[in-house]
Amino acid sequence: MPDGTVLPWTDIDYNPKQQIWQQVHVHRLVKFLRDNSDAPSAHILAYLLENKNADNLVIATVREMAEDIGVNPLTVQRVMKKMFANDDVRKVRNGVYQINPDIISYGQRKYTTLREDWRTA
Repeated sequence: MPDGTVLPWTDIDYNPKQQIWQQVHVHRLVKFLRDNSDAPSAHILAYLLENKNADNLVIATVREMAEDIGVNPLTVQRVMKKMFANDDVRKVRNGVYQINPDIISYGQRKYTTLREDWRTA
């Protein structure tokens, strides 16, 4: 929020295929969206959010992401570097990336575990 207001956790996303609610930390998601609002970044961001598992992991190489999205692998690398620098995403290992649980996670219990792991990594 522009005035610095911190919004509470809100259940906003429902995936009928998985029957799972996701919790979104609204002010972090808004920052994430603002930081990644150009067209290639938005497509990469959507890819990450659509392909994350319950541990916020996205299992795909840069080349796979680029092919699926339809952009150059160098574009994916550039955007991912920016996401790493902003602490939005981290590289676990080649082909495995994790979205910061302060942005989105499956439920409060999962969030607490992921957040602790994120901070100690």
